[in-house]
Amino acid sequence: MKPLPRFLRVAIPLALLVGLAAGCEDVSPGPSPQTVVKKKIDAPADRTAPAPRVTPPVAQAPAPAPPSAVPAPPAPRPPQPPQPPPPTKILGPPEAQAALPPSPPAPAPAAEQAVSDAQVAALLNIPQREPYDPKGKPDPFEPVIRDEGTAAGPSIRPKKRLPQTPLERVDLGQLKLVAIVAAPTGNRAMVEEASGKGYILREGTFIGLNSGRVVEIQADKVLIEEEYEDVYGKSLVQKKELKLPKPPGEL
Repeated sequence: MKPLPRFLRVAIPLALLVGLAAGCEDVSPGPSPQTVVKKKIDAPADRTAPAPRVTPPVAQAPAPAPPSAVPAPPAPRPPQPPQPPPPTKILGPPEAQAALPPSPPAPAPAAEQAVSDAQVAALLNIPQREPYDPKGKPDPFEPVIRDEGTAAGPSIRPKKRLPQTPLERVDLGQLKLVAIVAAPTGNRAMVEEASGKGYILREGTFIGLNSGRVVEIQADKVLIEEEYEDVYGKSLVQKKELKLPKPPGEL
């Protein structure tokens, strides 16, 4: 709220004081006539009227575009009942022959299509060679060195002896010669295995895992022959010895 001009602030209290003084001095029984004071209030010359406020024009918002019509989804089609397959038409003999595809043309005779090697060689100027005659010539697939025993026929290998005694189930390396007894009827020898069990040997006794056989018993050793096969499958005989251990201190 704007303050009153200065002259109004002075005039209004003066008017009130004059009114109060007049009321106090003039006491009359009747109502006193009211004096109306009218005064024109002029605005001071140095005060300029405020410039009118100019309201800027308000930009009008563009009218919203009408919503585009969304196409409604198509209604689902009702399921159709399965239709039966069309009936198969059975063709008779005349109709069946008419429906068959045409047969391919018959091939030309083989005699007309076949071309001999001589004709090809004549066209390519290739000299013809005589066919190979193996008569009187060595077979290139046979070995040059032929074993006579093998050429005579397939050899019949003897069957390997099956172990029949406990000695034939023990390797010679596990046996130890502990004694030899000389006798007129033939020498005897005694061997012992790792468990401490002993066996008596005489000439012809089978011993070892490779069908070994005692062939001779001497004063300090026993000679044994064993059969084995080499890498070529041939049966070979190998001699082995079992010797008596020397007493301690003897070289």
